[in-house]
Parts: sequence; structure tokens; C-alpha cells
Amino acid sequence: MKLVSTLLAASFAFATLGAAAFCACPYRTVFTQYGSGCSPLAMAAPTLSGDTVPSSTGCGIRLVFSVSICCGAPTNQWLFAGIQSLAVPMQDGCTLLASPDVLVPLPATIGPTKVIADLPPTPLFVGATLFLQGAVERQWNGGPSLQFTNGLEMHFDP
Repeated sequence: MKLVSTLLAASFAFATLGAAAFCACPYRTVFTQYGSGCSPLAMAAPTLSGDTVPSSTGCGIRLVFSVSICCGAPTNQWLFAGIQSLAVPMQDGCTLLASPDVLVPLPATIGPTKVIADLPPTPLFVGATLFLQGAVERQWNGGPSLQFTNGLEMHFDP
């Protein structure tokens, strides 16, 4: 009986350590906001922020894209993701702060849109950096107007 209980305890310990090792993320995701958002309309610019969240892979992230309530409902929203930070002047005095290598359409909503993702726990991400920015299109005074968020750097530290 003592042998069985010792084997069960050892099996439980091995399973627990194995699960913990499987869910350990080999990198730490660090978010840094840069630049400023822009709204040519008489309202606050949209914002973009990020943080880490618990996940099955141990590498969960949450991006929060917040849009103000004032002055016409948004008709389109996008999230840009790229490997370079930029400073490209856009219409109405706004600036594109992240290279749009990947363009992700988001639901056009007022308030916060949350994107939660389980990133793969691969060491290949260590040292990599992504640059993110959001854009909102609104109909205003008979025509479309674009608003841009601040930039968000997402770096994977060892």
C-alpha cells in the first residue's frame, strides 16, 4: 500500500510539474505606448493599450481599443500591426505610427473593443517587437473622417 501511495504521489508531482512547464511562457510581453492619438473632430482621440492576461498557453495578451461616444457612430475600425514604427503624416494632421503589415478589421463600436489572444509559447518570439495602432472611420458633416490611436509597442523580453 505504501508503494502505491508513493507512486501516486510521484505521478501527481510529475503531472503537476509537467503541466506547469507546458504552460510557462518563455518570454515576457512588455507594452509601451508611444506617439499620440489624433482626432480631427471635436472629441477625444481613440486610445490603444495592452496588458497580459492568464491563458492556457501562459502567454495571453489583451489589447483594448477605446473609442469615444461623441459625434456620430463609427462606421469602420481597424487595427494595424507591423514590424516597424513609423511617422507618416496622414489626412487631417494625423500620423500613421505603425507599419500596416497586417490589417485587422474590428467591429465598429463605441466604447472599448477588447482583443484577447493566446500567443504560442515559443522561444522564437524572444527579442521580437510588433508595433500596433488603431484607426476609426466616422461619418461627420456629410463625409468620412479618420481618427487614429496612439502607437503601441509590444516587445517580447526573455
